[in-house]
Amino acid sequence: MRKSAIAIVAVAAMGVAGAANAGYWEVTGANYANGSNFDIGSGPSSTLGGPTMTLTNGVHDSSALGGSPLSFDPVAATGTVLTGLGITLANNTLTYFGFDQTSTGPGSFGVAFKAVGGNIRLGFNAGANASNGDQGVLANMPVVAGSLNTFGGAFMGTFDVASGSTLVVVFGGLASGGQFSLNVTRASSPGSMSNFEISYLSFSGGSYTQVGSATNATASGLNIGTYAIPVPAPALLAGAGLVGAAALRRRMAKKA
Repeated sequence: MRKSAIAIVAVAAMGVAGAANAGYWEVTGANYANGSNFDIGSGPSSTLGGPTMTLTNGVHDSSALGGSPLSFDPVAATGTVLTGLGITLANNTLTYFGFDQTSTGPGSFGVAFKAVGGNIRLGFNAGANASNGDQGVLANMPVVAGSLNTFGGAFMGTFDVASGSTLVVVFGGLASGGQFSLNVTRASSPGSMSNFEISYLSFSGGSYTQVGSATNATASGLNIGTYAIPVPAPALLAGAGLVGAAALRRRMAKKA
């Protein structure tokens, strides 16, 4: 079976910081399997940035803050989240993206899949802290195995994505430093679809662009995804000024 190398392009944190000091996701250890379990290893890291968007279309019951299920209305998820962010999905491609609730966080991590030409069952296994965010885990399709009933801790759930439909899963509102692992696997049932493609998107300041991809995958994962907020440029300048002032004082002291 052909193995396609996944390309992860490192984006400088300061470059992302230029966009209104927006937060970004540091992804390390992006990997995939294609039947022979080929893994790219830790590899370089990639930053997945995104524009600001507040999650206002979450649907939950009265005890949501106690850990009850969260979900998106299907139209809200695909029509508001993806359209609102300006993301157009490629067919049969597992697509990763990130965005901020405000320019200073918290941050949300999204995964989407548009099935075309066949059904597919995708199993999600996200490690500890995946649902620690203020929105928990949100999805626009029912879980057929596992549970969305988490506010804090790991998340495991399996979704049936019918041909012609789009799955959107969002890990919503993690604070700076929040991180989790993630594995998404194609299950054999209902399983009429063959292997899928993978795409990592990052916001370039005007639109999302692809910064990493893979083909012919049966599973996709990331070892660690960490949400970070860059130091604001004024703070960096102020720090440089303090360093400069200290150096000047030392020079003046020596002359005295």
